[in-house]
Amino acid sequence: MQLMYRLRKILFNLTPKYNSTIYTACKRYVDHYNGDNNSNMLANGEINFIKGHAENWNTVFDVGAHRGHWTQAVLSVNSEAQVHCFEPFPDVFKILLSNNFHKQVHLNQLALSVSAGTSTMYVRGINGCNSLYDRQWTFDGSREDHETITIQMTSVDEYCHKHNIEKIDMMKMDVEGSEMNVLRGADEMLRQGKIGCIQFEYDRSYIDAKIWLRDMFELLQPLGYQMGKIYPGEVKIYPKYDQRLENFANANWVAQLKSAFNKGD
Repeated sequence: MQLMYRLRKILFNLTPKYNSTIYTACKRYVDHYNGDNNSNMLANGEINFIKGHAENWNTVFDVGAHRGHWTQAVLSVNSEAQVHCFEPFPDVFKILLSNNFHKQVHLNQLALSVSAGTSTMYVRGINGCNSLYDRQWTFDGSREDHETITIQMTSVDEYCHKHNIEKIDMMKMDVEGSEMNVLRGADEMLRQGKIGCIQFEYDRSYIDAKIWLRDMFELLQPLGYQMGKIYPGEVKIYPKYDQRLENFANANWVAQLKSAFNKGD
């Protein structure tokens, strides 16, 4: 132990101080180790999670469907899944339509939130960063140019009532900070244990929304959900919240009803 400590100290003494190249290389390694800041579904563990579970999903919600890549991945494993996609931005919705999905994929030009109505969306193109929050992007505190549009919204509970949906096997959320509002609009389904698994993105958008990863733990764990973070090779379970998890680095988390966590994890 003492030898390792001495070798580590020697190594750090030999390492140049404030070297940007070394910093960048180390930062990439740490991100890889922690499963952070990797949006490539093939490399960040999302595809592995889908392959291990999607065959058991009958009803799927893709909230923030964007171009439909996640839905395509689900259908590649389970072509019979009933998928309900929600994408409110018109230009991206046109791209989603161009996939020509089969009839079991239901495309909705809607956002999911706390309740039905309209809202303002801050638009930065078709890159997947559009948000209901006027997000701060620059280090000097300014905001990049954007346009605003009015979008239509509904809630999970209202949509399920309208379409006679009794259970959601998987609900994936990638909604740039609005994840908590989607869950608040699913209060009835959540409390009745009718959403088996939830995948949600966690990143800097939570700062703009003024929510924390802790809020997700405190909402979902009392309802019987077990929390896990998707890594490239596994889903790591976190029995309780830890402040050290609160880094606002882009990552995908899953919350599953505990009875479902013995299926392929």
